[in-house]
Amino acid sequence: MATTADKSLDLNEIIWAQPRDKHNVLYGLFEEALADRSHQDLDNIVGSLIKIGWADGYAAYIIVKARPMTLMHVYLGDGWQVPFYMIRGLRKIDLEGMRDRPDDGRGSWPYFKDGEVTDADREFVKETLHRLLPKIFKS
Repeated sequence: MATTADKSLDLNEIIWAQPRDKHNVLYGLFEEALADRSHQDLDNIVGSLIKIGWADGYAAYIIVKARPMTLMHVYLGDGWQVPFYMIRGLRKIDLEGMRDRPDDGRGSWPYFKDGEVTDADREFVKETLHRLLPKIFKS
């Protein structure tokens, strides 16, 4: 049975602090990086990005703990969250099937193609996640 973490990962705050013309590119890069991370170790579900369809988009979560199964909300884009009753019954096998896959077409940010992706953008996303994620998994 899954539960939710007390804290959230607010990527919108980080993205909105950047120049406006980079917002859509950064949304796409953060989503891509989290989805890639989901499949680095297929035997370990911790760290996986889970997306649950909601309203006109999806609610994004990262699995931060396996026992008890704990999901942390990720503010990305609209920042949708689903009601707790949609999370509490999820089992590990359900979540394994819900891992975001960068190549399945479900996950790409719709405006990802609006801007030019530079090496500096990729490095910014990599460094930001490198700084934030260890703190999340320790808590």
